[in-house]
Formats: sequence, C-alpha cells, structure tokens
Amino acid sequence: MGFLAPVRAAPEAAKAKSSTPAAANETAKPKTATLTAEELAGFDELSAATKELLRTALALTARGLAYKAGSADPDTGGTDCSGFVYHVLQKHGLTGVPRQSNGMYEWAWKAGTFRACNGRTMQSFEFQELRPGDLLFWVNSTKDSKTDRDPPVTHVMIYLGKRRSDGHPVVAGASDGRSYDGQRMSGVSVFDFRLPSPDSAARFIGYAHLPAKKK
Repeated sequence: MGFLAPVRAAPEAAKAKSSTPAAANETAKPKTATLTAEELAGFDELSAATKELLRTALALTARGLAYKAGSADPDTGGTDCSGFVYHVLQKHGLTGVPRQSNGMYEWAWKAGTFRACNGRTMQSFEFQELRPGDLLFWVNSTKDSKTDRDPPVTHVMIYLGKRRSDGHPVVAGASDGRSYDGQRMSGVSVFDFRLPSPDSAARFIGYAHLPAKKK
C-alpha cells in the first residue's frame, strides 16, 4: 500500500476541536473528512446511477455534519449511521428502504443481494464482488457491545471504493469514533474501511449490492 493522503477536513468542520465526550442529549462537535469523486479509483468507469449515489454521499461528508442519534435529516445538523444511508438511498430514488441498519440488512438479504463475509482479512475471496455503492454491515458495534436486535446488526455504511492515489479502501457514513488515515473522526465523514480487530466484540458480517428499484 502506498502513502496515505493527508486528511482534508470538511469546510465547516475544519475549525472544530478534537472531539470530546458530549453531555447527555448533546450532539458532539463534528470532526470530519471528505473526498471528491475524482479522487476515487475507477470512478469514471462506474454506471451513471452509482456515480450519482456516490456524489450524493460525498456531498454530505463535505458539510461538516455531526453524528446525531435518531436523525435521518442532514438539515438538522447531522444524522446517525442508518439515517445517513437512508437519506442517500431516498435521494437515489429507492423506495421501501428501512430506517434502521438491521432492517436494511433484512431488506438486502431478502432481495438476495447480501454477501456474507467470515474471512479475517479483506483478501478473502468473499470480497471479490464488493463494488462502490454497496452497503456494509456490522454487528455488536455499539459502545457497550449490547443490543436486543436479532440479528444484532447495529451499523451500516456505504462503500466508496479505493482512493486513486494509493488504493486505500474508504467508506462514507456517520460515526462517532471511526478513523480516517489514523485520525479519529466524529460526524458524517469519509472513513477507512477496515475489519474490526480479532479481540473486538464488533464484527463485520458482509456487504450488499443495492436491491433493484421497483418499477
């Protein structure tokens, strides 16, 4: 892997200080990073629909939005992880999209587009069908690793592809704690795509191509 490009902060987030724990019911100050579509490897070869979806997602990462639990409306100042994906897919013209990450997992699974991943590295054959615009799913990713969901899907993001400069895999979404180029981010941002460490309770379970739009 080549050099890692320096983090470029989203305009509104450039002045934000490093994130500190927010008080109860208070939205944490955003610290986010963004990319342009042209910085993604192979972007010109993608379908028009996928280009549109990625541009929509990247535009949100450039707004300096916070991680805001329970929100799917960026105009309120932020979204949560599934709220980000829900908003992007709605903008993309997909109907019937569930609001929560576990619902999105079920939606994709029933549509037959989900691909399970049990490998310990991204070199596993299971990642061979992964493509830009796919949804990514994690289980047990809450801070206390507890959830009453069954299956315990608690996190979703959108796969952007790889950076043109160095082949580094990246994703877009909302998080309060994931990193980009080794720096902790908080908000609607571009993030590194990496699998959880073996000792983590969180686990990446797979990805899904978007179900076809209903005519």
